[in-house]
Amino acid sequence: SMVLYKVTFNERNTPDEIIAPQDVRGSSCTALFSEFVENNVEELIRLRTGNKFVKPVSCKIDNGVVLIKVSSGSSGENVDVVDIGSGNTEYQYGTDKAAMIYSRCFISQNYGSGYALLCVEHTRNGAGDTSLFDPFRKFLRDRVPDVVVKFEPLIEPEVIENFVSVESVEVKKYIEPGDAANLLVSEAATVSTKLMHKRAQPFSMGLYYSLVKTRGKAIASMIGLDETAFDEDGLEVLVTLKHRTGATRTFVITDPLGVKIREVLNQNGTPPLDDSTFVSQCKDRCDSAAERIGVSWD
Repeated sequence: SMVLYKVTFNERNTPDEIIAPQDVRGSSCTALFSEFVENNVEELIRLRTGNKFVKPVSCKIDNGVVLIKVSSGSSGENVDVVDIGSGNTEYQYGTDKAAMIYSRCFISQNYGSGYALLCVEHTRNGAGDTSLFDPFRKFLRDRVPDVVVKFEPLIEPEVIENFVSVESVEVKKYIEPGDAANLLVSEAATVSTKLMHKRAQPFSMGLYYSLVKTRGKAIASMIGLDETAFDEDGLEVLVTLKHRTGATRTFVITDPLGVKIREVLNQNGTPPLDDSTFVSQCKDRCDSAAERIGVSWD
C-alpha cells in the first residue's frame, strides 16, 4: 500500500521561512535525495529504534520526480524460513540477523514552491514508512546546516475530498496457523466478506465517514458480524472509492479519522506493481492531493 507525505524545507530556527524545494541552497529536493542515496548506496543504516535497518539501493531522477528503491527490515527474532508448499523448514537464523524487504519511495517537486510530495510504499515486514526520514535529515544537516526538512503525513480530508461515492466495502480476516478456519479453506491466507452496491446505485460517502469514525464497526450488522470482531488483530477493512474522474482507489480505513491513510496498491497474494505502474499511481495520488491543498509558485 501507499502512504503520502508533504515535504517542506525551512530556515533552521525559523519555521515560517519556507524554502522552495526546487532551490534548497542551490540544489533541488530531488537532487538532494539522489545525492543522499548515492552517498549511502548499499550501506546498512541502523535506525534510532536500534533493531531496525534500512539500506538505500538505487535512485532515478526524471523531470522533477525521483524514484528511490530501498531495502529495510528488523532483527531480534529467531526465525524459521519455511517452504509454504511442503511445510519444510529451509533454514533458520537468529536474533543477530535481519530479514530485509525491498520497497520504493516516489518524490515530486512539481507542485509549487511551497512543498514537495513523497509517496512511500508500505510493506508489512519492512522497517516502517518513515525509515528513510531520519537518515535523510542527518544527511541534510551535514550538507546544508541552516536548512531543516519536515515530513508531514497528509490527513484524511486532503486525500478523500475528491472522491464522490463508495463502490464496495471488504472486511478481510488474515488466517493464523492453527485457526479453525483453515479446515474450511485450501491454501488461503485470508477469508473476506464484500459488500457491493446495486447497479448504478453506489453508496454515498457518508458510509465511508461512518466506517472511519467507528473503525469499521458501522458495517457489522450488514454482513452478519459482531462488532467485537473489529477489535481483533488480523482484521482489515478496505473501502473502494470512486474519484470524480471515474477512477477507483482502495483504502485501508481502520485507522482513526484524521491520521494518515494507506491506499492499497496490490491485493494480498498478488505481485507488487512494476516501477512504471507504481510511478503512475503515485503521480495520480499526488495530483489529487495537490488539487486539494493548493499549488502556488512564488
